[in-house]
Amino acid sequence: MLQAGIDGDQSVVLWYQPYWDIVKQMLADTKAAPHMTYGFVPEHDPVTKERRYGGFCSATSVWMEAAMREALAKDPDVTVVAVLVGSDATSIKNRDGAHPAYASLGNLSLPFRRGDQGWVLSGFIPLLDVNSMDTTKKVDIKRRKRQLFNKAMYTMLESLIKIYEAGGEWVLCGDGITRKILPIVAMWITDRQEHETVLQILAHICFACYLPRRDWLNAKKCAGPQARAKSSQEIAEHTRTAMTTGLYGAHDEWQTQYTGAAAQRGEYNPKPIVTVDTVTGRAIINAKKRYLHCARVTGTFPDDNLLWKLPCVNLNQICRDDPLHQTVLGVMGHIFSAMMTAYTR
Repeated sequence: MLQAGIDGDQSVVLWYQPYWDIVKQMLADTKAAPHMTYGFVPEHDPVTKERRYGGFCSATSVWMEAAMREALAKDPDVTVVAVLVGSDATSIKNRDGAHPAYASLGNLSLPFRRGDQGWVLSGFIPLLDVNSMDTTKKVDIKRRKRQLFNKAMYTMLESLIKIYEAGGEWVLCGDGITRKILPIVAMWITDRQEHETVLQILAHICFACYLPRRDWLNAKKCAGPQARAKSSQEIAEHTRTAMTTGLYGAHDEWQTQYTGAAAQRGEYNPKPIVTVDTVTGRAIINAKKRYLHCARVTGTFPDDNLLWKLPCVNLNQICRDDPLHQTVLGVMGHIFSAMMTAYTR
């Protein structure tokens, strides 16, 4: 299947197969059937009897359990399937790079999911041809890359939205039983840089939330009730509003939060950033400066993030660290480097 010109600025081709087609193929696979757990199966500690969050079928978090129970309350006949998404840009020396996207099911057992048949290629996110673009500025190029990634991934995942809105679809599974399948995206596995692209937030920044600035680096408070209530979707909506009105949010607490955070960095400007047209003498809003200003204040780029349309999904929660990048090539690399430096002295 082809989609051309999806970034609105440069004609590109997206090679992909819809995620729903992959989900049906994996559910119908007779080899995978013995390794599949169908539906929501809560786990409890055998001693304390407390609720335990482990595998995807038992819900990996409170929000995912709420999404599953809500779906079952609407229709007890549905079988919730946890869809896993994986993506990462790669580059080969002296060759063009590639940006593949993969799919798997959390209902599969971990040993099977780690095998050769555990993940399926969904498609390749198109790469922009920078040389043929009408701009050479890094800011513009990065923005177009974000928009292209966002639109491409949404196009691949859109089929899941349609199935969810339809209340599910009956699928003949590998064990011979026909089930009404309801897909929910449960996890997005990639590196930190791509997580920032998925969320459309600034690099190396914890975007604005209800927590006071002094608590942003406090791990315990960042996991508290106030932090759980934050949503970069809501923040992005306020940021887009600020693009035209200069007001950061309709509520007093958001206005105060953004004003305080920006004032500390010397960035807050409640008035529209304007320039004077030398021909007409009229004041016009400098959209690019306002765009960057709003992004710095809130930590979120003021663009429409289509991925927030995924049902029962909190992008802040589903993004998970890729062990290869975060541990093997990340933390462990620094630890071994420090050890070798100390050893050779």
